[in-house]
Amino acid sequence: MSDGQALPTQFNPIPRDISFISPTISALSLQSEPKIKGRYLQQYGPFGVLVVLLLVILIIVAVIVSRTSSYSAAPIAITPIQHANKSVEKNDSLVASIELENMLVHLRQLTSRAIGTVAFNRTMDYLTGQLNKESSLTVQKYYFSVPRSELAGRPILMALPNTSNASLFQYPSDFVSMDLSKEARNWSLLEGRPLSVVSRLGCLIEDWNAIKEGDVALVRRGICTFVEKVLFGMSKRASAVLIYNDGLTMDRFEPLNGTRAPRNNTIPTLFLSYGAGMRLILENITRVYLKLEYRELSPAIVTNVCADTKLGNPNHTIVVGSHSDSVAAGPGLNDNGSGFAATLAIALNLARLLTYTNYGLTMHSRIKFCWWGGEEAGLLGSKNFVKRAKADGSLSAYSVNLNFDMLASPNFIFGVYDGKTANNQTTPVRALPGSNRITRLFTEYFDRNHLPWDYTEFSGRSDYGPFLAEGIACGGLFSGADDVRTEEQRDRYSNMLGPAFKGMANADLDPCYHRKCDTLENLNTFAYLHMVKAAAHAIEYLGESEKNKTIRIMKVFLAVLLASLALVHGAIPRSRCTMQLRAGGLSANYNESIAHAIHSMTVQGLQLFNPRATEKNTIPTVNHNLHDKNGQKVLMYAPNDQLPSDYFDFTMNMIDKILSMIGKSDDGLGAHWSSTERIVHKFHMWDLWLRLQKEVRELKTKPSGSICKCVLDVESNGIFQAVQWIAAHYESGTPITLLDRPIPKLTDSETWAFWKNDLLHYYTPEALHDAAVYLHCATKDF
Repeated sequence: MSDGQALPTQFNPIPRDISFISPTISALSLQSEPKIKGRYLQQYGPFGVLVVLLLVILIIVAVIVSRTSSYSAAPIAITPIQHANKSVEKNDSLVASIELENMLVHLRQLTSRAIGTVAFNRTMDYLTGQLNKESSLTVQKYYFSVPRSELAGRPILMALPNTSNASLFQYPSDFVSMDLSKEARNWSLLEGRPLSVVSRLGCLIEDWNAIKEGDVALVRRGICTFVEKVLFGMSKRASAVLIYNDGLTMDRFEPLNGTRAPRNNTIPTLFLSYGAGMRLILENITRVYLKLEYRELSPAIVTNVCADTKLGNPNHTIVVGSHSDSVAAGPGLNDNGSGFAATLAIALNLARLLTYTNYGLTMHSRIKFCWWGGEEAGLLGSKNFVKRAKADGSLSAYSVNLNFDMLASPNFIFGVYDGKTANNQTTPVRALPGSNRITRLFTEYFDRNHLPWDYTEFSGRSDYGPFLAEGIACGGLFSGADDVRTEEQRDRYSNMLGPAFKGMANADLDPCYHRKCDTLENLNTFAYLHMVKAAAHAIEYLGESEKNKTIRIMKVFLAVLLASLALVHGAIPRSRCTMQLRAGGLSANYNESIAHAIHSMTVQGLQLFNPRATEKNTIPTVNHNLHDKNGQKVLMYAPNDQLPSDYFDFTMNMIDKILSMIGKSDDGLGAHWSSTERIVHKFHMWDLWLRLQKEVRELKTKPSGSICKCVLDVESNGIFQAVQWIAAHYESGTPITLLDRPIPKLTDSETWAFWKNDLLHYYTPEALHDAAVYLHCATKDF
C-alpha cells in the first residue's frame, strides 16, 4: 500500500450505468433469538412465529421478483472453456471455490519486487504464465516507463544545539530519505536552517503556525498521511520536512523505509527514528544542516497485466485490481503479495467455473482482472491505465473498480473502504452512490457471516484513486497497515470471533508494514481466507444477472426458514444457558478466561480448590503429548503432574520439572519456547490458581445448580473450543497463546513489559470471577 493522497481531478462527466449495483438484501439474522423468545413466542407459540417468518419471507421474495421481472439482457454467446489435463471441481459459487492454498501457492513464488528490478519482471512473467496456462482469459500487457535515480554518496544530517557540540545523525539507522523526493532535485542546506517543531501531529494547517519560511519543520508521525504533512510544509515554504517515528510500540522506533513524499515535491523530506526526533527536540537544536545528492539512472520499464473474461457485457465491465510491486525494503508478502495472490486465485477459479455453461449464464458483466505496477512509487500503473482508457474512449465501459491491497495483516481488521469518507473536493458526485452501495455489499456480507468489520478511510491511497477521480464507483477491502488497533476493536473481535482472534490493542495492524519481516510468517491466514471470500462474493454479486440474484436470495431465505425451525425446536435451551450465565455475573468473554485458567490444569492444581481431587475429573486440558499417535490434542481431564522431589523447596522442584521436559515428546509447549518463557508460563499459571483459590473462597453468591450445569457444558458454551485453540497453537509454534499478534520473544526488560501487560489481562475482576465460578462448580463435588 502506498502512503499517497487522494487524487485531484476536474469534473468531467462521463455517462455511466451503475444501476446494477443494487443494495443487497440481508438474510434474517440467526442472532435474533431473544426476540423470538419474547412475548411473541409466549403469545403465539413457536409455530406462530414460523408462520410469521414464512409470510415475511414470501413477501420479500415477491418484491424481489417484481423488481427483476422487467429485467432483460441481450443473449450472450457461451463458449465453454477447455482445460487440458486439469481437473476442475464443480462449485455452486465463486466464494465456495476459494481455499487458502489457492493463494499460498502463488505467495510462495514472491520475493521483494520493487519496480525496475529483475524480481519484479519475474513476478510479472509468473503471473502471465499462470493466466495463459491455467485459464482462457484474454491476457493483455501494458508497458510504461518510470524515471529512476539513486543516492550518490552518503546523505548528511547534522544539527547544532545551543551548545558548541554538533549532533551528527547516521544514515540509515537515524534517518532515511522518503521516496519520490529524489525526483525533484539535489539539496544542500549545509549553511544551516532554523529548526521549528510542528505542534500536535501536523494534520491541521493551524498546527503549522510556528513554521516560518525557510525553516526546517520537524513533525511527528500520526493520524494523517505523510504526504499531507509534507504538503502542509510546502505550503508554509519550509526548506525541509523531517517526519519522525512516534515510538508508540516496539516496531515504531526505527526510520520507516518506503514512505512517499508528494510527486510534486520541491523540498527534501526525511523520515527519522523516534530517537533522532526526540534528540532534535530535547537537545535544544537551533539549526539543521542537510545534504542529499542523487544521480539519474535509465528509466524502468514497468508492466501492467490485465485478463478479461470472454463472457459478460463489455459495456458493463468490473475492473478488479491489486498492485504487484513491493517496496525495496522488504519482500512485501502482505503489502501487496496478499492482494496479488488473491486476485490471481479468484481469476483462475472464475475461469474454471466458466467451463460450465450453467455458471456462465449467470454473468451479466465482463470482469477485467488487473495487476498494477508502480503503486508504491505513486499509483503509477493504475494512473497509466486510466490515462490510456480516457484517451482511447474505453473508460466509459468501466462501471466499477474493486481494489484489494493488503488482506492478511497479522493484527488484522476486516476493513471496508467507507464510501462516505471520499474527499468531496476531488471526487465527482456521480461516483458516490455506487461506492456507498459497494461498501454496504461488503458490510452485509460480513454481517451475514457473523464477522466483525470496520470502516477504513476512502482516502485514495491505493490504486482505486485514479478510477474514483474519474467518477467510477469504487470499493475494496483492507486489513490494515500502520494504523493502531484500538481496545474497542480488540474486545469486539474477541466477542465475535473468540479469544484466538482478538488481536493486540495499541499495536500496529501490520508491524511489518514496509519492513523486511513482511514474509509468509507475517500473514494472518484466518483473516486472509475470509477477506478473499468476501472479495469473491463482491465480484460474483456485481457480475451476475438480476435473475440469478433472485434465485440465490430465495435459496438464502429457504435456508433461513430451515434454521428458524432449528432455532425454535433446539436452540432455545442453549440461548437460555447464555442468558443465565450472563445473569449470574459472567462476562461476555467467559469462555476465554476459563479456558486460559484451566488449559494446563493438573490434579495438583485442582487440589488447591478441593484436596480430594484426582484424575477422575472433567476438566478439559491441553495434552502434554501433542504428538500423541492418536492425535488427541485435548484431554477431557486434568492429569496427574507430580513434581520431582530432589530439591528441598517447591520452587526449585518446579524449575527442575520444567527444564527436564525440554525437547521431549510430552513437553506440551514445543521447541519454540525458551527456558525463560517456560518458567514464566508455569509460575504464572500457579500464581493465577493461587489467586483463584482466594476468589473461589470469597464468592459472595455461590453459583446455582442451573448455572453450574451451563458453565460445565464445555462443548456447548465454547470453553472446549477455546482450549482446542490453545492446543493447536502450542503445537504449531505460535509464541505463548497469542495467535498472530506481535508479541516479542522474552529476551530483556522491554519484552518482559509486553508479556507482563498481557498476562495481567487474566487478573482482571471479570476474568477472575469467570474462572472462579467454573472452578467452584467443577470441584465442589469431588
